[in-house]
Amino acid sequence: MQGPFRLDQNTVESKAKSRPGVYILGNNIHGTFVAKLTGKTSSDLNAALKKATGRFDSFYYEHAKDPGDAYQKECMYYHSYTDKGFRLENDGHPERPEGYDDIRCLQCGK
Repeated sequence: MQGPFRLDQNTVESKAKSRPGVYILGNNIHGTFVAKLTGKTSSDLNAALKKATGRFDSFYYEHAKDPGDAYQKECMYYHSYTDKGFRLENDGHPERPEGYDDIRCLQCGK
């Protein structure tokens, strides 16, 4: 995972590629990154991050080799926060990508 970076169009354009990936969005509070949301995209990390500009001010990101890898990575990051009691704005556990019904979360089996 790389970051944190300022979440703006220019930074996203210079960092994230148009391929599968995961991200953690949040805000920089007195020099400390405070995570608010984990996410993934099966196809275009660059576009997904650009859509989030204006909502949060900072991000971490990591490219993935395919949608299944992005799912596994998001699950790991999601659990790394929620299992310690952090409250994220996610609607719940990450969803498996379409066409990957056989893959399961390595942390909880979902």
